[in-house]
Amino acid sequence: MTDVQKAHERIVTFEKRYDYDASYLRAILDASPEAFEAFEGFSAMGSFRKNLSPEAYFVAAIAATQTEDCGSCTRLRVRMAREAGVPEKIIAGALGGSLPAGLEQLRRFATGVATNQPTDGLLQSVRAHFGEDGLVEISLCIASARVYPSLKRALGFAGNSCELPSPRNEP
Repeated sequence: MTDVQKAHERIVTFEKRYDYDASYLRAILDASPEAFEAFEGFSAMGSFRKNLSPEAYFVAAIAATQTEDCGSCTRLRVRMAREAGVPEKIIAGALGGSLPAGLEQLRRFATGVATNQPTDGLLQSVRAHFGEDGLVEISLCIASARVYPSLKRALGFAGNSCELPSPRNEP
């Protein structure tokens, strides 16, 4: 089995695991296995989490992903959060509900960074609450949220999959 065939199998496994259409990844792989390999390096960076709790990581991930108005990506993040054991109350809070103070500041910070809004006092609060290493992990997470929807849109795969998620619908 070739590396390309193995990569196709990983994509299919990912799609089934998360009920997610990753046809844009197949398109990248088919057009340029080298580009797909480079993208996999980015994926590792975007999902890096060593010291953050799953709750903190996914609050930042969900909040930043929502700013891209990408319903399918938000649903994917929610499914990943559930798989990581994040409580439903925290997931609901990340989607716009109520969160404990530290996580609420994190959500506001992630949203502010992702939408290029001032985060003046929030940066210091997030740094104090999660530490410098946590802030780095949060920053990688927030920055990566834009890549997936942007790739899908640039490659013509957004279609109906990149829509504003409704807070009432299960993402």
